[in-house]
Amino acid sequence: MANFSIIALRVLSGNSSNIQKILKEDWYLFNQSYIVENDVLKKNENYPLKDDFFGKKISISAIVGKNGSGKSALIDIILRMINNLAYRFLLNDTSASLNWIKGIRAELYFKIDDILYQVQQTKDEEESILFQKYIDNEWIPISENKENLGEYFYYTILMNYSLYALNTLEYKEEWEDKETEDTCWLNGLFHKNDGYQTPAVLNPKRTKGTIDISSENKLAKDRLISLFFNDDKNKNKNFTDINENYTVHSLNITLDKDSVKRKYDKIIKKWKDECQEEYEDDFFDNLKEYIIKQWNEIYHFKSKMDEEYNTAVLYLTYKTISIAQTYDSILDHSACLSIKNNQDWDEKRYLELNLFIKEINTDKSHIAFRIRRTIAFLENRHIKAKNYTIEKFASSIKKKTKNKWNYIDMVPCPIFKTEILLKEKNKNDIKPYPWERISSGEHQLIYMVSSILYHIRNLNSIIKDQRVKYKYICIILDEIELYFHPEYQRQFINYLINCIENMKFQHIEGINIIAATHSPFILSDIPKCNVLFLKEGRQCDEMQEDTFGANIHSLLQNAFFLNGTIGEFAKQRINKMFKQLYNGEIDENLYTEIKLVSEPFIRSQLLKLYKELALCEATNKEIKTLKNRIEKLEKANQ
Repeated sequence: MANFSIIALRVLSGNSSNIQKILKEDWYLFNQSYIVENDVLKKNENYPLKDDFFGKKISISAIVGKNGSGKSALIDIILRMINNLAYRFLLNDTSASLNWIKGIRAELYFKIDDILYQVQQTKDEEESILFQKYIDNEWIPISENKENLGEYFYYTILMNYSLYALNTLEYKEEWEDKETEDTCWLNGLFHKNDGYQTPAVLNPKRTKGTIDISSENKLAKDRLISLFFNDDKNKNKNFTDINENYTVHSLNITLDKDSVKRKYDKIIKKWKDECQEEYEDDFFDNLKEYIIKQWNEIYHFKSKMDEEYNTAVLYLTYKTISIAQTYDSILDHSACLSIKNNQDWDEKRYLELNLFIKEINTDKSHIAFRIRRTIAFLENRHIKAKNYTIEKFASSIKKKTKNKWNYIDMVPCPIFKTEILLKEKNKNDIKPYPWERISSGEHQLIYMVSSILYHIRNLNSIIKDQRVKYKYICIILDEIELYFHPEYQRQFINYLINCIENMKFQHIEGINIIAATHSPFILSDIPKCNVLFLKEGRQCDEMQEDTFGANIHSLLQNAFFLNGTIGEFAKQRINKMFKQLYNGEIDENLYTEIKLVSEPFIRSQLLKLYKELALCEATNKEIKTLKNRIEKLEKANQ
């Protein structure tokens, strides 16, 4: 088994009914690297998979079962355990806006480098949650601090695009304040800007169960563009080969000054509305001038006074203020720009602002990603509002790149609107066309994978200082096959593995993927020893043959507990045909329907019965005709 994987969830007695749902008080094993003996996990010495079976640092498991078998209930309990553990370990971190969940009784097990870890909750009190590791045949408690959370725990990325999933309005029994939806624990995982401190992120973002499709589309596109360029020195593959059919041809770049002005005006208005102090009319202009001066002293901007420069410095001012107010509990000097700070704007406060700008400048994580891109533009002026082929844009970046800039810092900064133009591979004579013209299924595949890569890259970028640095990642893909044509389902696991490996994340030491699925194509890529089969809330093992490389029809029949392999309407219609034939009822319409049946054996049996009846009917008709002729002849001879 790879060096990190989720091993098991044990559901204990005493769970709230809204939490346990259909699940039983039992063990649920995500893979067979451990087995249960006398109600205790034991390492399985006969586990067949080598560490690198799925790829370096990657392990994959699956959860399968009918709708209502308990797949989502299982995932929800895991999320609740993560939430409560983070609540305890990040208790003094105000950036973690989490709500404690009562009514959980469970144990979560995972493995890192052959050491077994356990998260256990058996009571409602906050102190009751335990985090421990198994060393020399005993459980050793892990001290409650956020450094240990990064050292010994993992970060979870959940992807679930179902319209009906993770709706806070359907978790009302778990609201801390029964009258306030904001106190639902899911909101603490959806609505956060904590610099990847809380060890889970849920995608896509929902507000009261609603996904803002337009917002998600824009966010996904921004994430995708950020993956098009990588640093050559790490030998990373660019994400420009969208799939086997399409590649990114060019970027059409236009200045988006109105959007930048709206963002700046909005944050200044909020400051004025919420602050108790009265500011002079020119205060914010002077503040902007000071912020730009401090940045300019570090980077020496090419101050060509044009629209692009003016828009960029306005955005840089907005983003500097925004970071201070969003990540106030993470960054040491952010209080200087806090709305709640009533301190006079004296020399001391301006000095604090100078220190804050220097602090952002040294931050190499995703927090300062847009700042770095804007500064790179102001220093290099390497982008113009025009159309670039990917090759020309990459070349212009390479010419301007200095040691302090990575390629990712040089992609179009947020003052520009960037349109992606695609081209079909091996069709050079066809004009490139906009990204929006590809199908919803293609969008879904690319957006899902690019979002996963985006989060992993951000986690990879975090420097371990005063923040939690996670080295292990669990990717949970709930209802993974949504929107996918069977061919995309068939390719998905291999595509995701290749994308992760091509990005070469240097600081991530293990990735475990758990796919909850109804797709036999997904399941055929995963050996049976890594599949959790659910039936009516219990783990079961009714499938005798292995799943890996298995026949799709066999998987449908056995792994997904189908009562048949054809649609129910067709099944009932065929049964009706047999009934008609057994009753001796045939007509031309029945023959036409029989010919519609695709399955060869069933069709042949129906035709056999039909022909036998038709022959019998023809014989009877001939006999009747002959009898009539005999009767006529007899009458004529009388």
